[in-house]
Amino acid sequence: MTQAFHSMRPPLLVVSSSYSKDSFVRHLALRCAEDFSVTVLIPDGCESLPADGKLDERCHQQFPFGLTGLAYGAGIVSNMRRKKFLLLGLPLYFLYLVSAIRATINKTGAKVLHAHWLVPGALAAVVCKRLFNKRIKILATAHGSDLFLLPQTPAKPLVKFALSGIDCLAVVSSPLAQAARELGYRGRIEICSMGVDTALFSAPQKPARTPTVVFAARLVHRKGAHILLEAFSKIASKHPRTRLVLAGDGEQRGSLENLAGQLGLAERVEFKGALTQQKLADLLACADIFVNPTLANEGFGLANVEAMSCGCIPLVADYPAAHGIIQHGVNGFLFPQGNAKALSELLSKTIETSASMAQIRSAAVRTARKHFDWDSIASSYIHIFKSLR
Repeated sequence: MTQAFHSMRPPLLVVSSSYSKDSFVRHLALRCAEDFSVTVLIPDGCESLPADGKLDERCHQQFPFGLTGLAYGAGIVSNMRRKKFLLLGLPLYFLYLVSAIRATINKTGAKVLHAHWLVPGALAAVVCKRLFNKRIKILATAHGSDLFLLPQTPAKPLVKFALSGIDCLAVVSSPLAQAARELGYRGRIEICSMGVDTALFSAPQKPARTPTVVFAARLVHRKGAHILLEAFSKIASKHPRTRLVLAGDGEQRGSLENLAGQLGLAERVEFKGALTQQKLADLLACADIFVNPTLANEGFGLANVEAMSCGCIPLVADYPAAHGIIQHGVNGFLFPQGNAKALSELLSKTIETSASMAQIRSAAVRTARKHFDWDSIASSYIHIFKSLR
């Protein structure tokens, strides 16, 4: 450990199975580094990270001999679905994680551990606590799938075991808090939404022109890009100058490009691929309408808030957590999930009236800045950490 991490700041251990330089987990850790000496424990195989001297970022093995493949990419669950043999390595991954947590606590002296996702992070932390260090305090953050999807699988007992041993549960939306209660969790719950860098995702004056429509998510079925393409095809002839930009990559990119061609949209739709935070912010700053056609029961919906912060008019599928972000007709619009016809009608109306929707845009920006700015979100987490010490 370098001299930069020897300070009077109390140590904090952050554990996550997903991590990148632009991730929510890393942004939160960086902001907490003002008050804590933060060590981040992540699986090996992570992308190159900037050496900013604020975080002690350590990797643990995924498999023997330095093999990787379970974490990152589409995520652990999706990776196992695509490559069934990874299931065989899950116990080894878990043992490596428990061992790494124990060693890192012993080395750093951390008394508070922040685990992102209940499985495997919080589960491994609870096992470590019960076997080796009963004094460690655990805050677990549930992001969505760990409370909405995993309990519908054979992993439900693991989720309940993780919940039984944590000291506080942070959730990114109210529906997740309800899901935790339905699983029998009776402990402390704090609602801490995901944060947005409102300085990066800023709202310039939108030029008066035919709108650009943007989608930003992984190109997988549950994100609903095919619904948006179908809806856009229904109104393409009515709005011949409108263009659609899809930002993101994933296993369905090829099939979605084929679908765009079949629908006659090849010249009207641009596939940007995965973008950095800066490039996504630049794209949204030039866009007028943002569409989130997700088919999933999302835990939050960070892209909604990033688009709102850039002054886009958000059109969002009506999943429960969206109601904590979008007030229909006030700062954006909701439409029935999976309904391409309803989306096409809403999209057409929004294109026709977007030039006169200054109030909607302003309300969207105010919502993002007032409720989801990184400073306020980080302050909420710092308050929790201090209360657990």
